[in-house]
Amino acid sequence: MGSDTLSVVLPAYNEEGNIEVAISAALEALSSCVRDLEVIVVNDCSLDRTGELAASYAHRDSRVRVVSNPHNLGLGGSMRAGFEASRGSLVFYTDSDLPIDMHDVPRALPLLARYDFVAGYRLNRDEGFRRAFYSWAYNRLVRVLFHLPVRDVNFSFKLIKRSVLERVELRSLGSFIDAELLAEAVAA
Repeated sequence: MGSDTLSVVLPAYNEEGNIEVAISAALEALSSCVRDLEVIVVNDCSLDRTGELAASYAHRDSRVRVVSNPHNLGLGGSMRAGFEASRGSLVFYTDSDLPIDMHDVPRALPLLARYDFVAGYRLNRDEGFRRAFYSWAYNRLVRVLFHLPVRDVNFSFKLIKRSVLERVELRSLGSFIDAELLAEAVAA
């Protein structure tokens, strides 16, 4: 995968405490495994210093770009804006609060030799019973309704070939964007 270009999309809303860490983690973990790397921070009209900190980082490192939504578009709108702004032949999406270890992404890249889309899942769901039950029920329902071969629909570890993104039409503005992306990708 060393000849590919990778866009990392980081939607951000009020992530002042995380955004610089997320950008640094992406650059550090992924710079050596792709020819070209860009990190796109999508600032969704944050009320804190997220946009300012991301812009400052972008000023210091040309691999970082900031896309600012004109008004709050939610997770789905931010993901769509990031996908549209991305230039890589491969696109990786995760949340800017880093629910993953960015060093896991290079381990997933070789899977794209056989697959067009790689969706990660949580190994340890550290949450209360009620939330775990709701997550289980939602995942089960979405998997059955849309025939999705994934364990964790909304987990923000999605590695996608550009060719797949070019064949899907995403409309969702909210967190249903993950299910929509997976269903559209399977259909495509």
